[in-house]
Amino acid sequence: MSTKKEYREIINLEPIVLYKKDLLELENIIVQDKEADKLTIDIKHENTTYSANTIDELFLEEDLPLTCNRFSLSMNKWVDKNIISGVYISLNFNHADFQLNSSDSTWYYGKKHQIKDFFQKRKPWYSFMIKIYTWFGGFSMLFLFYAAYLFSEDKYISMILPILMFIILTIAFPLMQKQLIFPYIKINTYDKKKTTIGLNEVSLVIGRATNNNPNS
Repeated sequence: MSTKKEYREIINLEPIVLYKKDLLELENIIVQDKEADKLTIDIKHENTTYSANTIDELFLEEDLPLTCNRFSLSMNKWVDKNIISGVYISLNFNHADFQLNSSDSTWYYGKKHQIKDFFQKRKPWYSFMIKIYTWFGGFSMLFLFYAAYLFSEDKYISMILPILMFIILTIAFPLMQKQLIFPYIKINTYDKKKTTIGLNEVSLVIGRATNNNPNS
């Protein structure tokens, strides 16, 4: 009797920010054969769940929210009425992971590398803050005690920075805890806007400044 070997793993992910273009790219990574790879996509916003079988189909929803923090994607690869491989991605408020299972080692390790690399590139700049924000309460008290020490030494000007840091950390902690700022998961259903300034815009600004200079 032959034995069947299966590869299976759950991999946790760091904070993630995605845009419409990223979701389309993720689908292209997951789906290689549209006939064999069956996809299911869910986006949840408040009490509503939007479901589709492709990202393009999902974006046909007229009332799709601009942002959300709950997204799931599952794919089963069928061959001869049997599931030989599968992917399940869960991005859910304050946690993210993906699961892989396959009897094909080449597919398994290749897909694992592709998905990990994809999400690694979508990690937001503030991800380090999420790792340390639970310490904000302790840090804020240290700044408060330091400000009290400076007050006792009549160093009133020097008190400004520690008091400011105390206020910032005290406000930031509950906001981050509720995911109101620096969210762990943020799914944007629109394309990312470019904020870079090109040479034409720079030349235009310089030109206008020169023309408005009374000494020129």
